[in-house]
Amino acid sequence: MPLNQICRIVPAVRPSSRYLSSSYRYDDVKDTVLTAPKKFNFAQDVIDKWAGETGNNLALQHLSSDHTHRSWSFTELSTQSKQMGAALRSLGEMKRAVTILPKVPEWWLLNVAAMRTHTVLFPGTIQLTAEDIAMRLAKAEADTIFADVSTALKVEALKLNATHKVLVHGQESEVQDLINRHGWTSLQELLDQNGSTEIEPVETDASQMIQVYFTSGTTGEPKMVPHSQRSYGYCHWVTGKYWLDLAPHDLHWNISDPGWAKSAWSNVFAPWSQGAGVFIHGANRVVAKDVLEVLGTQPVTTLCAPPTLYRSLIQEDLVTCSFKALRHCVSAGEPLNEEIILAWEAATGLLIKEGYGQTETTLVCGNFEGMDVRPGSMGKAAPGYDIKIVNNMGQEVPVGEQGNIGVYCRPHRPEGLFEGYLGEPEKTGYSFSGDFYLTGDRASMDKDGYIWFAARTDDIIISAGYRIGPFEVESALLQHPAVSESAVVASPDLVRGQVVKAFIVLTPAYVEEIKSKDGKERLIKELENFVKTKTAPYKYPRKIAFVKSLPKTLLKENKSLWHVWVQTSPSTFNFWRPSNLIMTSKTAPKIQKKASKKSKKSWRKNTDIEDVEEFLEDQRLEERLGGAFKARKDEDIFMVDKGPEDSPLITRKTRKQLRAEKPLKCFHHLETKGKVADPVGQRTRVKTQQERQNPMLKAQITQKRLGGWKTASEISAHQDRSTALKAKKDQQAERKTRRRTNFDFDLWTETPGDVEKEIIQSDEWLSDTTKRHNLKESGKLTRKVPEDFHRKPSTLTAVSQPHPGESYNPSYKEHQDLMWQAAMVEMKKEKEHLKIEYHTTRMFPSVKDAPTQESWINEMSEGIKELEAAKKEEEETGSDEDVLEEKGEDEELTQRDNKVKTRKQRRKEIQLLAEDKRVRRLKEEKKKNQDVFRTKKFKRTLEAQEKVTQAKMRKRRLQKEAKLSQPAQLSTHKFEEPDLDLKLTEELTGNLRNIRPEGNILADRYNSLKRRNLVETRVPHKNVKNGKKRKRVEKRNYKMPWQKKD
Repeated sequence: MPLNQICRIVPAVRPSSRYLSSSYRYDDVKDTVLTAPKKFNFAQDVIDKWAGETGNNLALQHLSSDHTHRSWSFTELSTQSKQMGAALRSLGEMKRAVTILPKVPEWWLLNVAAMRTHTVLFPGTIQLTAEDIAMRLAKAEADTIFADVSTALKVEALKLNATHKVLVHGQESEVQDLINRHGWTSLQELLDQNGSTEIEPVETDASQMIQVYFTSGTTGEPKMVPHSQRSYGYCHWVTGKYWLDLAPHDLHWNISDPGWAKSAWSNVFAPWSQGAGVFIHGANRVVAKDVLEVLGTQPVTTLCAPPTLYRSLIQEDLVTCSFKALRHCVSAGEPLNEEIILAWEAATGLLIKEGYGQTETTLVCGNFEGMDVRPGSMGKAAPGYDIKIVNNMGQEVPVGEQGNIGVYCRPHRPEGLFEGYLGEPEKTGYSFSGDFYLTGDRASMDKDGYIWFAARTDDIIISAGYRIGPFEVESALLQHPAVSESAVVASPDLVRGQVVKAFIVLTPAYVEEIKSKDGKERLIKELENFVKTKTAPYKYPRKIAFVKSLPKTLLKENKSLWHVWVQTSPSTFNFWRPSNLIMTSKTAPKIQKKASKKSKKSWRKNTDIEDVEEFLEDQRLEERLGGAFKARKDEDIFMVDKGPEDSPLITRKTRKQLRAEKPLKCFHHLETKGKVADPVGQRTRVKTQQERQNPMLKAQITQKRLGGWKTASEISAHQDRSTALKAKKDQQAERKTRRRTNFDFDLWTETPGDVEKEIIQSDEWLSDTTKRHNLKESGKLTRKVPEDFHRKPSTLTAVSQPHPGESYNPSYKEHQDLMWQAAMVEMKKEKEHLKIEYHTTRMFPSVKDAPTQESWINEMSEGIKELEAAKKEEEETGSDEDVLEEKGEDEELTQRDNKVKTRKQRRKEIQLLAEDKRVRRLKEEKKKNQDVFRTKKFKRTLEAQEKVTQAKMRKRRLQKEAKLSQPAQLSTHKFEEPDLDLKLTEELTGNLRNIRPEGNILADRYNSLKRRNLVETRVPHKNVKNGKKRKRVEKRNYKMPWQKKD
């Protein structure tokens, strides 16, 4: 039925409330808090559970494109997934696997089997190009890929190596060709070889990662969103129970590609968590007629479809259609117009329940049972989530105002929220603000808690349920030689909601080509096909416009800055919506006829490019600021500095010191790398292979190489070298076992026993010379080599190199390094001087400072004087005993009476003693516990000391090895290094005319020879004339005559 005919039967009054059943109410479950167990495995705790309780219930039904039916019960699903897990385990360990498959049942079996083998799956759509597959394999660091024949051919074209390559689907001849030529493994052959062997269950943590999805981004490559057994396997129970309204014996159909997270939502976890069956339509593309045919012939009870499909369905003749078992409809992926909801309800009697979620989350909000359904609204927060509308600072906005959809995650983080983007902590941090996770969508919330979608905060394009990042399309377009600049935006579409539209600035060589109509159409078709080859086909621009220039942002960058519709202004945002088509001729407002812009002349006449650029720049600025700048409050714009809590103030003295320590600007000219760009353009020469390589892929490969990754050729070469080395060692070992023998038996005898006699070894016929040359052991004559033949030569340099800082024009860094070495030498000398001073002066003071007898007596009698002073003071004031004696007898009797304690006092004293004992015991226990906890600190201290000791030992060993590699010392005197010859910073000069001759080449060369032990080091005698000292020899017991005594 055409759209305008359906619109006539839309009720004028909106129904106030619609309920599906009475099994639960939203108000009773909205405050539910999900708490996952520590150990959880969806395959074992859910699939095997249903197999034991309702094993014969339908779990999976597949309808192929040729209308062939196949079905699996929960018992069959459990058994076959265990067998597939055992078959995959037989190939070896699989940690990460990329799965790119069409809608075949093996994809569902593979999901359950991967949970049993603890393999993390990276699903992808079959529309991915070879470059997309290469990026995903590299980024995921996958060791396995599951693919069909078409995907396998793309992988082989890239010549990528994976540990395991498994074919899941394809024609038998093509499968055999890939197996024989490229080493692929057939999944069906694995299952046949494995037989009925089943994998054993393994205990699994709920935090175990099971799936990672790639989500589109506005800048850069897609991000990886990981999910665990807890977030997807456990928390999608809410999705299946409260939003999909599933129960055992239900059959659910989700029209989604297996490569998207939506397929995991309501094709795997949500329906199977409720014991419901999953229906699969094998066609890669499902149209409206196919959907109506399936709903009329198959027992599908619940339907989940994107809004694009509902828009196509309401244009069919729904009056003549009858559904066999359909009772519940939901939609997600993009906003659903109110008119579509009302038109579907008027034709079928079923209300579409809209829901909202992301790849990073489970169901965040939706229309549930027991609540008023307001068409056009995404409903209320799902059980387990607390949703607020916040600004960019993470603060809640007033009711009715637009803001970011925020998931409250502190102090209690929702179990269904992802932990963070895999390997990208910075992008994870951008997604959180304050106590909220920001979804990236803008919406408003009314006073009843209903959420109304407004727009995306980024430039993500949602077309027919597909999330498309402008960056990917722009990057693909820029690779075409005709494209100089490009900007990709969303453009409104009645069927798809949005389509990709590209604004392109052509290179001068292609400007003339678009002047003719045929040339322009030919270039548009060429660009569309080119993008299809560079990225997924669904991302190609369906609308292309050629412009002379693109507007710039405030940062002067080309951006996808047209998130709004180019054809309309914000005030006419609803112009294209179907609501204007659904209204009757009486109620519809009169729309002014738009000026024609089909030809170039009309475009120039009716369009002002400057106004369009100014409007788009203002609109983009408003989106970045979170709304109109004038409408924002002061507290959202300005921030008051309350004091130096965050950033301490810097004193004037510190600032002055920092300015003094700042290096001079002239030293930048002495740096090795210049700041001036290469004047020779990149296009004037042929690029090398490394330059032609994709920079993002090159960066990934570099990062992986730092982690130890190697290519297949490098691994093969390493294996070949290892094999050759092993063969060489085996050959050498075999040569040593060779012996010359005596053949003292008849080789021509017919008796086999004689041949099997033990071979007698003999070396009598060998000469002594031959034995000395080891002929007996090796089998050949070898030359004897001297003992020091294998000794390593010394690491002696030809000429000693001076320090670079001693050159006439050193760099700033080299000169500072030389100054630092000089400072270390001075500090060492100063330390030695202080040590000598301590041992010579402080330990042995001079006569003036030495203690005398008088000072000794004063020091020893100092305490005695204090005792005498105290005694005098006591005599003046009187002792304590005299004071007690002066007390009266009455006081003494009173004190004696008080000494007799009552029973109450004795009981209190016992209690105090017990309490004191308890406190002492607690203190002792606390001290023991502290000693136990302190063992870790002791252990860390010992480990740190051990590391320091090992470092010192390593340093001494290296010094010893370096010393052994140097020439031997020629004399008993060691060469003493002269003082460093350096200049201060102000003495440096960059002019050769100002340099004065310094030093002595002959002396420097002689010192160099002594330093390297090529010349014996000699030390002249001091205080001796001409450097020579006569040796006086005197015979023992010899005296001159005049020295003898009489």
